[in-house]
Amino acid sequence: MTSAPDPTSRSLVLDNGLTVLLRHVPGVRQAAAVVRVAAGSHDEPAAWPGLAHFIEHLLFLGGHRYPGDQRLMPFIQACGGRLNASTQAHHTDYFFELPPAALDDGLARLLDMFAMPRLEVEAQLREREVLQAEYQARAADASTLAQSALAAALAPGHPLADFHAGNRASLAVEDPVFQG
Repeated sequence: MTSAPDPTSRSLVLDNGLTVLLRHVPGVRQAAAVVRVAAGSHDEPAAWPGLAHFIEHLLFLGGHRYPGDQRLMPFIQACGGRLNASTQAHHTDYFFELPPAALDDGLARLLDMFAMPRLEVEAQLREREVLQAEYQARAADASTLAQSALAAALAPGHPLADFHAGNRASLAVEDPVFQG
């Protein structure tokens, strides 16, 4: 038996290969968007552990069309919405929800941060310090320490031992090769 198609959902493949799933749910109080990028911590160069997580952070600094307080993060927060991102082994997800009337403006900012990201070295240095603070907090977290101990028990080169969130030592922002 074949199930009937869901009239509230539609999937599209754009000319650039991007797959889009649209879902309409009448009467909801929030609209949402999720972008999944098919790259994560296991896809980054071995020379720069944590690069995928670093890029996740850098994209939230916004794009050229919506700088400063107009970029996605402050816009969503000002609308009373929420947003987050997560870097996994083989993908990175970016998520936001906000009132439906603000969805078009939120999507414009999301597109801007992907299409025209602001990647100035000064901003990279500041964001690397955010990762450094996260790294230091995780270094004292019991759950993180337990996961690290389990990863250390794996055979050398096992991919599950390779997840890195990045820190000051692993992200050589000042190196011209890193910027290349």
